[in-house]
Amino acid sequence: MSLRVLAPLRGALTGFLLGLNTVIVFSLMIAPALLKLLAGSGPLRPWCDRALAALASCWVAVNTAWMDAGRSITWGELGLAFTQVVLLLGGLFAVAGIICFNRRELATAQGTQ
Repeated sequence: MSLRVLAPLRGALTGFLLGLNTVIVFSLMIAPALLKLLAGSGPLRPWCDRALAALASCWVAVNTAWMDAGRSITWGELGLAFTQVVLLLGGLFAVAGIICFNRRELATAQGTQ
């Protein structure tokens, strides 16, 4: 298979990994954050700070690893992709608006004075 065919699959996989990494690390951060909130300035606060910092560093390290494994793209390719997405989504919103607001009840005033 060519790399061009695998590109969408690679993109979907990297997006999935970003989401999975974020959900897992966020879930692990809830307990130390709540302990930090409840502990105030007590003896648990420094431990909570270290745990939260370690989890944040782990999140960044995992994201850096999968981003480094991907291929680099030029600013031109990024701009083209952004433009295509904006035009596609803009077109879809325009079509949805035309369908929703093209109904006679919404398009004309129905006053009975």
